[in-house]
Amino acid sequence: MKGILLPLLLISLYSCALAVNFTEADSEESVWTTYEPDSNSRIIYVSSSVGDDTNDGLSEETAVETLTRGAALVRDGEYDFLLLRRGDTWRGEDLYRFKSGRDADHPMVIASYGTSMEMPRIELATYFINHNGAERNYLAIMDLEFISYPKIPTDPEFDGSNGGGLRFVGGGTGILVEGCRFTYSELQVQSYGDYHYDGVSIRRNVIEKNYHINTANQNSAYRPSGIYASHVQNLLIEENLFDHNGWNEDVDTADASMYNHNMYLNGCDDLVVQRNIITRSSSMGIKLRSDETSDSQGITIKDNIFADGEIGLSVGGNTSEEIRFEDVLVQGNVFSQIGLSNASGRNFAWFLDIQDNARTTVLGNYFLHQPWYTNSFGIKLQSGSQEDINILNNTFYDIREQSLSIAFGSSWSNLSVSGNTFVDPEFGSSLVYVRDGSLDGISFSNNRYYSTVGDTISTTLNTGLGDDYATSHTYEDWQTISNEAYGEYANPDYYDPNRTLGSYAGYLGLESDIPSFVEEARLQNRMNWREEYTASAVKEYITKGFSE
Repeated sequence: MKGILLPLLLISLYSCALAVNFTEADSEESVWTTYEPDSNSRIIYVSSSVGDDTNDGLSEETAVETLTRGAALVRDGEYDFLLLRRGDTWRGEDLYRFKSGRDADHPMVIASYGTSMEMPRIELATYFINHNGAERNYLAIMDLEFISYPKIPTDPEFDGSNGGGLRFVGGGTGILVEGCRFTYSELQVQSYGDYHYDGVSIRRNVIEKNYHINTANQNSAYRPSGIYASHVQNLLIEENLFDHNGWNEDVDTADASMYNHNMYLNGCDDLVVQRNIITRSSSMGIKLRSDETSDSQGITIKDNIFADGEIGLSVGGNTSEEIRFEDVLVQGNVFSQIGLSNASGRNFAWFLDIQDNARTTVLGNYFLHQPWYTNSFGIKLQSGSQEDINILNNTFYDIREQSLSIAFGSSWSNLSVSGNTFVDPEFGSSLVYVRDGSLDGISFSNNRYYSTVGDTISTTLNTGLGDDYATSHTYEDWQTISNEAYGEYANPDYYDPNRTLGSYAGYLGLESDIPSFVEEARLQNRMNWREEYTASAVKEYITKGFSE
């Protein structure tokens, strides 16, 4: 999808008026999507405060009042604009399946207008748009605030269960959701029946606090997440804030559960998740699921910030089918303080879990700061099948128990561990843990190891008789056992390795904790975009602490 220039003075479209264009997903920097109406476009204005449904909606002065009336005035299959007045509020209205645009460069646009700095606020009891098994194409939803009012604890109609967001269940191509805020609301994109979604972009949104009552005691009946996607092709999730989804500690029975996540992405091909801030999830920051062999292909998870939650990223689980994920790249992410809140009370912290993968590269990531739980690891390779796995140039620091954990299965081949740095500053943990005692099929090279309690804790091989029989090795013995080429036992002289998202908040003049950072970052939008609250800025701050 490419952005089209829309001059600010043309129709006062604050939400899509900046003189910049959308960039491709693999660019180093991205900007806002923009559109310019053409001579055939119809522009409909909607204002709950000054509009009237007897008006024609064709100007700010003749705006209609309700979303329903505005939606009736734009034309299906055309390059039309439905503009909502900034600072206004609509309650209990929805557009159901809505309409399609003309083509990829000329979508149907729902955006905003006016001089207020406040986004249009849409208070929902159900989904704002619900494709409900139908096909809709070429739609851009930009710079709107969605909130599920039955989940606002102080609302007179609070019930803790109803509400919505956007429910794209059916099929279509060319869907963009950009610059919106979702509170107590979920995004769903799920191919259904004979329809399929291809080309969906979720960019620069704030997606926070979605929950459902009756999730206590690991109840699986309700599974609220920030986004749920299933069998979508060419899905881009870029530069969003995902925070505190799946639980609400202020609402009775809305407990953190293993079933609730910030992102739950199932069977998606050509998936790109990049430069997002992913914090305080009920369970996983990102759960990638695939239930059949070759069901998920071409996955990039790049330059994201994962903080808190009990699991950072899982690429596997749920079934035992072989090689369900193919051509996966996990690159340049920062995983920090996983397990900090322990919202579920399960007392573990898992950073990256990889199961049944082929041609997967884990490159240049940082796995940092987990001093709390013995049930923890930086990376764990497990399950029955792994092929062509490369663990390259990653940094493991301050991980209690296991930095790299390897649990062999029956069909493994060609695993490389090279150029990584493993540092244990305190705990006497296992820098490399191999569960069944075999190193066949693994190539170690150029890794650096250090433990402040001495090199006798550098690595552990489990003999297969259980953890009580695991044997630790000196670095010298490890070199012989692993046949590692060009390895090194040395203490890196890092500039400031204790940097976290919380300390970055302090650096910005806030309280030095994750909630303070998030409270400010959630104010990000097109009219208030600050680079210091992006994943790129956080990553630069934390990783500079590991300069030598």
